Amino acid sequence: MPDKPIKSEKIKVNKPYLKWFSIGFSIVLIEFIAIGSAYFIVESKNKSQQAALSDLVAKISQQNTYISELQNLPSVISSNAQRISDTEGNLRLVTENFNELKNEVGNHKVDLLAQQFNLLTHKLETLEETKNQEVLALSVALIIKENALYHRSFADEADILTQMTKDQPLVATAVQTISNLKTSYISDDLQLAEQFREIAKNLNFENNKNDIASDDKNEPEGTMAKSIALIKDTVAGLNFDKVVVVKKNIQNDEQIALIDKVTKLVDRHDFANALDIIKSSPDFQKLNSEDLNQWVQDVEKKISFDEAMSVIISSELSALRQDLSQAQGSDIQ
Repeated sequence: MPDKPIKSEKIKVNKPYLKWFSIGFSIVLIEFIAIGSAYFIVESKNKSQQAALSDLVAKISQQNTYISELQNLPSVISSNAQRISDTEGNLRLVTENFNELKNEVGNHKVDLLAQQFNLLTHKLETLEETKNQEVLALSVALIIKENALYHRSFADEADILTQMTKDQPLVATAVQTISNLKTSYISDDLQLAEQFREIAKNLNFENNKNDIASDDKNEPEGTMAKSIALIKDTVAGLNFDKVVVVKKNIQNDEQIALIDKVTKLVDRHDFANALDIIKSSPDFQKLNSEDLNQWVQDVEKKISFDEAMSVIISSELSALRQDLSQAQGSDIQ
């Protein structure tokens, strides 16, 4: 019983101390927070002021640089002024020299020379356009001639030449001849000469004489032919064929001389005159030789081709020479 009251007093005595302790701790904590806040605020202000101060220092340094440059500006202006003065003097000197030159050659001579130069430029441009067309046509013609010489096809080149020279009436016929022969084989001179020599060995004029003699019963050779035929029919064991062959291959002196004459012309590659003799000679006209007829056709193709190419090449070269002469005359004027 007596212990309970004593315990109750101790509890009552400790409660005020706990209350004041809590109040004091709260005050200390609040002070600590206040001090920390004040320090943070002061530190932030210091950093902001420091950044502003650094920016200000940089601007002051830049202004100092500008001031230093401004101090050097008078010398730069003076140097530029000297250069401008020198340039002005050079321009004045050039103008004076040009005026002196103009006075020496005449007041209107420079303008006249400029007009003549412009006119010459225009003529040269026109000449260049014409010259290019003629040079191209001449080049194509030479390619065609080379292809024919080496027995190559020139069909494509002939079509190109036809298109390029459609406005040139002077070569229209020659170009048409080349176009007609574009699929033909053009023999060269050596081939034609060799072919004629082979054909001449086998030319037989006696066949035609025997045919003519058989129609005339009063001729001695007709009687001889009948006698030989009668002997062949009645006499056995004799080889008269050789005698007949020898008789058929006989050529008289005029015919031998005629063949020699044509052969010499062919060997000199004078096919035009050789062809004239063959066509005008009665002896050749009486022959019925397919080889000779084919040879004549090949020669005619060769002559037509060469004449057409000569016309085309000569015409294009003449045009080039004429254009060149006109250009030289314009330069002299």
